[in-house]
Amino acid sequence: MENFYWFMHNEFDIIKRKGVGFMKKKRHLFLKIFLSLILIMVLACGGYAILGKQKTLDLTIGSVDLSSIEDGVYRGRYSGFRWSNTVDVTIADHKIINITVVKGQAVAPVTTYDALEKQILEKQDLDVDTVAGATANTKAYLKAVENALKDR
Repeated sequence: MENFYWFMHNEFDIIKRKGVGFMKKKRHLFLKIFLSLILIMVLACGGYAILGKQKTLDLTIGSVDLSSIEDGVYRGRYSGFRWSNTVDVTIADHKIINITVVKGQAVAPVTTYDALEKQILEKQDLDVDTVAGATANTKAYLKAVENALKDR
């Protein structure tokens, strides 16, 4: 019986030692998988943040002839990954009286939209100043407004 206890005690020690090593390997594998997923997420977010930027910066904003546009609300969209947005432009008596952001850009501040809307309403034209530090956001917004008025 003494030999049996000695045998069981040694087997338990071996299992215990293998278990610790196994747990370390398992933890190491989990850490590798976790860090890989974090890296993938960072790369995906970074890619989303820059995709479409050059296309948006290269946009040409055309002029719009308000005298040919009837009263109503016109929806315009611009698609450019994170710079995508949708606006409703309200026309009355051949004047832009309101611009509502239906679906804003992913990270554009509301102050950008407000500044642009104010300029457009004052000038009644899309030839407005770019908001400082928000060139791509400005062009994407203006293109959505242009599309609303040209694609009616």
